[in-house]
Amino acid sequence: MRNTNKTSITDAVVASISKSDDPRTKEIMTAAIRHLHAFVREVKLTTEEWQLAMDVFLKTAKVTDDERNEFIIFSDTLGVSSLVDLIREDAGEGTEASLLGPFYIPGAPELGYGANMLKDNDGMPAIFKGKIADLEGNPISGAVLDIWQGAANGFYQIQDPNQNNENLRGRTVSNEDGEYLFATIKPVPYPIPDDGPVGDMLRATNRSNLRTSHIHFKITAEGFKPLVTQVFSDDDPYLDLDAVFGVRESLITKFEEASASEVPPIAGIKAPYCKVAFDFHLVPE
Repeated sequence: MRNTNKTSITDAVVASISKSDDPRTKEIMTAAIRHLHAFVREVKLTTEEWQLAMDVFLKTAKVTDDERNEFIIFSDTLGVSSLVDLIREDAGEGTEASLLGPFYIPGAPELGYGANMLKDNDGMPAIFKGKIADLEGNPISGAVLDIWQGAANGFYQIQDPNQNNENLRGRTVSNEDGEYLFATIKPVPYPIPDDGPVGDMLRATNRSNLRTSHIHFKITAEGFKPLVTQVFSDDDPYLDLDAVFGVRESLITKFEEASASEVPPIAGIKAPYCKVAFDFHLVPE
């Protein structure tokens, strides 16, 4: 390693990990080193530019805490999170996955069948119903749905100290027929946090920081692979401009405004309100 040059140094670094006992670690690290070195050579990266990249890592760590993970937001806005989902999925099987995002909180409040997730903040009421089923359409009872979304003001509960701690997040279970039912609000587009390094990157590249309106779902059931996904409104103007590349055609659905004469299936909901029907299909383990 005493006489390395700008080409041979890559082989030297790869050789340094050759004794790794884990084949997958060796595979990933070898590819990462080779791609990173190739990138540096391709763009002829300067010392000042590399130092700037190190500063970005440092700033990203400083703004990351229990309520905001800037590393996840970077991964999302660079399309890496979506790419991992797309590679992982079984082609043509089950409901498509989409991003977990940085605002998921474990331990959501329990919702009974037909409960309302809205605890405060305004918004157009929306009633979601559908079925959790296997690939043949057979209902899956006892599936657990974790659900969360932003409020009408564009903020998730975890971002907004003025919101009820349980606002627009909850956990419900499919019934014996695989059906679920809950009330919420129609989601709205919102800006991702742009007061940190991710925002600097978006401004430097003249990119939008807006997310397409959506509702998050994390669905688990015994004997099936977990599903993390989102459902999008078909009338959102940002469907093709999502800052995190999370929109999938199969996940776009209609938020149909109910007629004034329709009786809502959930008590306390008054017209005008939207109704949404969406089925989820899980892949066996």
